[in-house]
Amino acid sequence: MAGFAARFIQAGSISVGRLIVISNRAPSVDGSGDSGGLVVALKDALAQNGGLWIGCVPERTDSPSEALAMHHRPDFSIGLFELEPQLYRDYYLGYSNSVLWPALHGRVDLIDVKPRYAAAYREVARRIAGLVADTVRDDDLIWVHDYQRCCHVWMAPVWQYDFRRCLSFAGRVQSCLRPVFAAPNDRWP
Repeated sequence: MAGFAARFIQAGSISVGRLIVISNRAPSVDGSGDSGGLVVALKDALAQNGGLWIGCVPERTDSPSEALAMHHRPDFSIGLFELEPQLYRDYYLGYSNSVLWPALHGRVDLIDVKPRYAAAYREVARRIAGLVADTVRDDDLIWVHDYQRCCHVWMAPVWQYDFRRCLSFAGRVQSCLRPVFAAPNDRWP
């Protein structure tokens, strides 16, 4: 990411604002628990221009805040959103892990479809879009990470859900979908 952004800055073709990462989970707010490939890979890119990582609070609440809980680290900021326990179960454990994960990993035999899962997924996407729209600047680059976010919103960027910003956002939205699509008869060893 850093090399990619640096080439554009040198060429002067676009301005580069913050990198904003949207994922299910966020790194630790104090930096002590930063492990795993995604955090390590994006840490330097986030630090370059005061990046922001948006993810879900580990604890659930019956009265979620309508704003991101902002935490500022020396290297980048973290914005955490809250979800109700049932909404989290239906969105993350239900739709993301019981529908999308099996479908994207060639395990259609494990798919468990319930209408409330898709409704919860759409509701969470709508909420996140509103939270992000209140935070984003036009020169930001938004990275929607993985299938939990991008299958529903990657083709029509997150902004379709928040009409207050959708028509005026001039920034860029990218998504990262990492599962490979196996042929129906292929089985992983």
